[in-house]
Amino acid sequence: MDLECRVAVTLVSTMLTDSTVECSLLYTTEDPYAVHMRFPPVDSFTKPVVWSFSRELLNLGLDEPSGLGDVRLRPCVGDRLVVSLRGSTGDATLALRTSRLRRFLEDSELLVPSGSEAEFIDWDHVAHQLTSPTP
Repeated sequence: MDLECRVAVTLVSTMLTDSTVECSLLYTTEDPYAVHMRFPPVDSFTKPVVWSFSRELLNLGLDEPSGLGDVRLRPCVGDRLVVSLRGSTGDATLALRTSRLRRFLEDSELLVPSGSEAEFIDWDHVAHQLTSPTP
């Protein structure tokens, strides 16, 4: 079972103006530890960009600074969460509404309660993937 919701994300810029884009938050019982944030392609020549986060990290980041390395979260004044992303092609700082993310995470808890994620993983499939020869 899947959960998807569209959210407005502000790309915080060091320039004079910020830009806002709509992206999708995705949660699936097949990948119960993760939340995926899918950004639409910027033009007809590019593919969507997907960042994956630990659901636990997102929950922590709603209330306190969290994360190390490529993904860092910090609650901000008002109804905002700031997400700092670092990738091989550059960095981005995003802001999104805390209340919307909190509702999404609460809905994901209805599908897979925290602590029960391992019960939703097809371990036979994982073992097969790990032991199969790679092309």
